[in-house]
Amino acid sequence: MPGHHAETTDPDDGTYTARLGELRERLPALKLGRETFVERIRGDIPPQPANFERIVAINLGTDSADDDTAFELELGPNNCAAAPL
Repeated sequence: MPGHHAETTDPDDGTYTARLGELRERLPALKLGRETFVERIRGDIPPQPANFERIVAINLGTDSADDDTAFELELGPNNCAAAPL
């Protein structure tokens, strides 16, 4: 999952890469059936931040923010939907 790695991960070559087959062997979530996996992920999604729609609009380029506003938006909660099992 791009952008997700353990704090203790220390890549040999500076990149976070692995073959899918290796990940399936090491990560319990990837051993689950599709429906169980989806249910598990959907059941643990935290609430969206109050400014979620604004952030998405800015990321899509349909809205904009000056540097100060962007900084304030970045200070909000970092609620990642993918959590370790």
